[in-house]
Amino acid sequence: TYVDAIRASDAAMTPPNAPAIWDNEGNLNFREWELTKGVSFPFGQLLSPNIAKTRTFRASLAIDYALGRGFNINGRPGYTTVNNSNDLFNPMASRNPADNPTGNVTLGTTENEAVTAEAEIRYITRLGKGRLSAFVGTSFQHATSEMLRVVGDGFTNDELLYSITH
Repeated sequence: TYVDAIRASDAAMTPPNAPAIWDNEGNLNFREWELTKGVSFPFGQLLSPNIAKTRTFRASLAIDYALGRGFNINGRPGYTTVNNSNDLFNPMASRNPADNPTGNVTLGTTENEAVTAEAEIRYITRLGKGRLSAFVGTSFQHATSEMLRVVGDGFTNDELLYSITH
């Protein structure tokens, strides 16, 4: 999904008679905005793609077994993995050329993994006019998380932004 987005706080402060976003050549219109006192140019993000992806996998199993004489055992193992990537590209075209900008890129990944296991033993019997129910259970959880962040700065050619990987 592609979304043209700007910070709402910046756009809300834009005067109704503000200069155009784009100049006649199709570039961001930094020059005219510099002449507008007290208002910063909020549209540079339109040329700064932020690509986010998430992959999730979950699995679980329920096992019940009757041992007899009122005893039952059950177990519930599970596994979850969630992988995220978030890549932010800030090309020179998204920045005011009067500032002699360079491009930068920030790439990030996060990998989360969890293993769970639950087990319980139940005992149920009649006791007089009532019923006795007892159980003993345990739960195990193990989770890991790994993060990686790669930053590249000082690119003098916007095409090179996409040459860095993670």
